[in-house]
Amino acid sequence: MWYKWAKRLVAGIGIFIALMFGIAALIINLYEDEIKQYAVEELNKTLAVPVAVEELELTLFSQFPSASLRFNKLFVSDTPIVIR
Repeated sequence: MWYKWAKRLVAGIGIFIALMFGIAALIINLYEDEIKQYAVEELNKTLAVPVAVEELELTLFSQFPSASLRFNKLFVSDTPIVIR
């Protein structure tokens, strides 16, 4: 009798975890462009020189459980901008 309940509990937990992964992947796919744009804007605010990124990849599973940004074809200018 307890075996049925344990089996249902494990199945329920597995479905819940799969659902959470699915929702996280959906949210990342929906807001991927906004997240990338925000990351580059914040990076340019922080650094003294402008940064241009040709390819930016947002990954959820490569550095699990943290989402990560992978910068490919990154260009950093060598002349600082003078802010007055």
